Amino acid sequence: MCGTSLKRQQPAEDFPALSPTSPTPDRYRVIATLPGGWSAEAEQQHHHHHQQRASHQAQMTRQQQEQQRRQRQQEFLEQHRRQQREEEQQRQLEEQKSAEEALAAEAEKSANALFRRIYASRDTAGGEVFEGVIAELCYAADAARHAPTPEGSRDYSAEEERRRLLGVETLRSVLHNLFDEYPFFHEYPPRELEITGTLFGMLVQQKLVPDSPALGVALRYVLDALHDRTSDPAVDAAAAEVGGAAAAKALGGRMYRCFGVFALRQFVPRLMEWPHFCGHLLRTPVVERHPELARQVRFQLSRAMMQQDGEEEEERE
Repeated sequence: MCGTSLKRQQPAEDFPALSPTSPTPDRYRVIATLPGGWSAEAEQQHHHHHQQRASHQAQMTRQQQEQQRRQRQQEFLEQHRRQQREEEQQRQLEEQKSAEEALAAEAEKSANALFRRIYASRDTAGGEVFEGVIAELCYAADAARHAPTPEGSRDYSAEEERRRLLGVETLRSVLHNLFDEYPFFHEYPPRELEITGTLFGMLVQQKLVPDSPALGVALRYVLDALHDRTSDPAVDAAAAEVGGAAAAKALGGRMYRCFGVFALRQFVPRLMEWPHFCGHLLRTPVVERHPELARQVRFQLSRAMMQQDGEEEEERE
């Protein structure tokens, strides 16, 4: 104790004594005071700022979640629409394919009916049956060349369009059948082969065979037939009885007699369009066996050369 009395030290100004009777604001201010000088107001501001930031982050999170939800919904709708479009396109393709198959089947029947009419009538070129069949095919080809435009299709009914397409497909079927059957023509009976050759030539004459490449193939078929020297025992025997072996040999093969010559006679007027083809024709047995036909070929070749000379003279002028 050292003779000294202990006195109660007064608290520092920064740490005033607290008593239950102290004013409430001072009491809370003193209680909230921290050694580092962090006041209650700063703590409240910090807490308020923290709450604002947390609220802002929560709001941003909700907005992002809402945006993601809308994006997923939009993606789902786009996928659904795309799937619907694909299904609709697939359905339309199937319907179109079914319609095309039905049209092709009907065109095949129509083409076979035309062949039956020709072969059953045993008609010749210029006959009523031939003329009727060629007229139908010409009408179909003309309809194919003059298909209705979008502006004019409003006055063009669906049934008229179907008939037009049927005619076009029928002509295509006729041509395909003839071209596909050519390797077997030598097996045809003479009379049927003559009818086939006549029909083939009339299709070329009426420009019902497309220019490229079908027309070149058709001309090649005729040229090959005109080079045929294959003997035909049945016909050769009949010719030998009448004119001897030399006469039988002069007839040439069946493809020459019954197809090549009959086909060529039908499109003689168009020969001037193909001078090189005329040159090839003049190197076939036609020159010897059919002088009149050979004369017509030479005449068409001369017309072609005159026309070519006239065009060259116009170019020089």
